Amino acid sequence: MLNQFIIKLISAQKVLDIGVYTGASSLASALVVPPEGKVYSLEKSIKFAQIAQENFKKYEVSDRINLIIGDASKSLEHLCQEGHSGTFDFSYIDADKTNYPTYFNLSLQLLRQGGVLAVDNTLFKGKVFDLDNRVGQQIDNANKTFISSGAVDVLLLNIGDGYTLMRKR
Repeated sequence: MLNQFIIKLISAQKVLDIGVYTGASSLASALVVPPEGKVYSLEKSIKFAQIAQENFKKYEVSDRINLIIGDASKSLEHLCQEGHSGTFDFSYIDADKTNYPTYFNLSLQLLRQGGVLAVDNTLFKGKVFDLDNRVGQQIDNANKTFISSGAVDVLLLNIGDGYTLMRKR
């Protein structure tokens, strides 16, 4: 998985995973952070969080994952309030597409300088060019937010459904 390679490449010890679903990305991250590393996984669905927890236990990485259930925006704000700003090495966004700009801005607060932010589905099946597709347009606006922020170096890869990598300046 690309995230695992990046986490290893930057020697990340503290990872943020926004949008857990069944836990694959959190699990992959937990498998490559060092034993003292931590993955903060945010999921709004109790059902999916339970499935993810079962997968974490199966692969014996539960001790490396802090699963936070609830609205991701509020959870990210809470992490900032708890003093985690500037302490994360890597952040991965793959949650509800309409909130990508919010997750981006809050991730920036939580990432250290030089930290890496990755966002999935940034081409959204080519729908970012379809003016009649609401979600596609929201992702297109998020992509424009990333580029115009001035806070990150941006690389949009046209692999899969689009994968954007950013480095916090």
